[in-house]
Amino acid sequence: MKPITSLLIALLLAVTLTACGGGEAAPEKSVPAPEPPTADQVQADPFHAYFDLSGLSNEALNRALQTIDRESTRDGVTVRVSQTLGDGRSLYVAFDVVYPEQADPTAFPTVRLAKGAVDDPIQAEELPGLINSGINGAQTQENTMSYLAEFDFREPCLTGQEVSLLVEDPATGGVYAFTWTAENEGFFTQADLMDQTGRTVGSAALSSFLLTLELPRTNDWTHNQWTALAETLQLLDADGNPLQGFMGWQGGNGVFYAQFYSPIGPGAVQTIQAENFTGTFQ
Repeated sequence: MKPITSLLIALLLAVTLTACGGGEAAPEKSVPAPEPPTADQVQADPFHAYFDLSGLSNEALNRALQTIDRESTRDGVTVRVSQTLGDGRSLYVAFDVVYPEQADPTAFPTVRLAKGAVDDPIQAEELPGLINSGINGAQTQENTMSYLAEFDFREPCLTGQEVSLLVEDPATGGVYAFTWTAENEGFFTQADLMDQTGRTVGSAALSSFLLTLELPRTNDWTHNQWTALAETLQLLDADGNPLQGFMGWQGGNGVFYAQFYSPIGPGAVQTIQAENFTGTFQ
C-alpha cells in the first residue's frame, strides 16, 4: 500500500506553535506536534488520526460529531461521506472516493461548502465569512482515497445551517453534491484585546478548533511581524497555565487565525496574551 499523501498536515506541522515564549522549555504536559497519520489510522478513524481529541469530554465530542452516511456514484466512481466534526464555525468532513481501478494518490478532488441545497453546482452560493479551507488525503485501499476536508469561518454560522458539500473528481470532472443540516455544536467566546495602556486594539474569538484575532491596525504587517505575534501567543487557563496544541496559523489583512491539533473544551481558556496584547474571554 502506498504511503499517505497529505497537503494540509505538512503545512500544519511546519508552523506548529508551542505556546511558550521567551525561549522557555515547554511544560511537561505539553501536547506533542502531530505525526503524519498512517493509512490504517485514517481508515480506522479519520478524526482521531488527525486530532488529539482527549481535551474534549465525551459530551462535548458527541456534540461535535455528526453522522452523514451518504454516497453517490457517477461514471463508475463512488463518493461516500461518512461523518463530520466541528464546533459551529469549523467543519471537518470525512469522505472516501472509490474508483473502479487503481486510485491516483496525487489527484486530489476540489471541495466546496455551499449554502443550502444545490441543484446546479455552477450556481452554488458559498457561505459568507470563509477564512480557510483545505484537504488531507490518504490512499487507504488500492482503489480508495480517504479525505478530510476542512472549512473555517470567522463567525459560528454553521450549526443549524443547511449546507452542501461539492466534490469535483479530477479524473472524471464529475461533481458530487451532498446536502445536510449541520448539527455540530461547540462553544464560542470572545475577548477584547487591550494594549499596555488599556486601550482596546482588537478582538479575539475562540472555539474548540479555531482562534481568530481581529487586529485592524495590522493591515500592512510583514510576515515576520505575524510570526512574532504567533511565537508569543499564549492561551492561559484559570490558573495562568499555558495550553498547548496549536497546529497551524496564518495572518494577513488584519486577521490572524490559528487551528488546534488538540481541540479545546468549553471553559478551558480564560485569558489570551500575544506580544503586548492581552484579553479575557467572557
